[in-house]
Amino acid sequence: MVRLVHGVAETHALEVLRDFKEAARLDRRMEDLGRRQNVWEQKLAALQREQQQGGGALSAAAGGGGGLAEGELLRLFWGICKGVEALHQHVPSWAHRDLKPDNVLLYGDGTPVLIDFGSVADANVVITNRNEALQLQDAAAQFCTVSYRAPELFDVASSATVDCRTDVWSLGCTLYAMAFGYSPFESEIGPDNQIRVVDCTFLRVIGKVSYPKYHKYSENLLELISFMLEQDPKKRPFIGDIIDKLLKMEPNLGRLSQDVINTFGSPKKTTAATVDMLDASSIV
Repeated sequence: MVRLVHGVAETHALEVLRDFKEAARLDRRMEDLGRRQNVWEQKLAALQREQQQGGGALSAAAGGGGGLAEGELLRLFWGICKGVEALHQHVPSWAHRDLKPDNVLLYGDGTPVLIDFGSVADANVVITNRNEALQLQDAAAQFCTVSYRAPELFDVASSATVDCRTDVWSLGCTLYAMAFGYSPFESEIGPDNQIRVVDCTFLRVIGKVSYPKYHKYSENLLELISFMLEQDPKKRPFIGDIIDKLLKMEPNLGRLSQDVINTFGSPKKTTAATVDMLDASSIV
């Protein structure tokens, strides 16, 4: 029961009570996060030991461009997409918001594992005013690597809905980097067909994606990249659409799904990076 004293208005007293309950809830949440952090650190240490036994970062495996055969590239990308699918299918839906080769580690057996969940946020965000737009824009600038950031996160409209397809854009940049060494928005192709690193700007992000004239990849792979790099967020595909296209390109990928388990499970069976280390209490 709320006791009203010294003429304090009832509505004000209820607000104080709500603030108190919220503070108590956050205290319990922080205690839980402290316990979870210890578990996560142990799991990450185990992953790093596995990495040292023959794994590594995806960025190192794809560095230089053209190093991965298309079949291996599709297998790795399938695993990444299944991990992203686990995030997007969570209730409520989550977005990673900083997908890039540096945030994918490989187990010793070549299994891709998503890392760096500090950027994870609710996938569906409804913007109703300029202040909310600036908050999302600032968060994107802080957590989303510029050359992998979806165009709608650069200049957020005062009335807009942002959803999990920001990750699909980042996946398009990631697949391009897996094939050619860099995001399409931090590189340019010279007259000699060589890729050169350049500064990423918003104008580059909203510009046309170019591909090297000579390469070893199929037109289907390039079409998949372009499919994900749709400028209009309302027309951009969802992660399920990407997985469907991958299965059409390589039907045997579907057999890998039978072995999918949670992140930091048995590295010998994991074929995708899912997120048992995360739940609603870890999104602050």
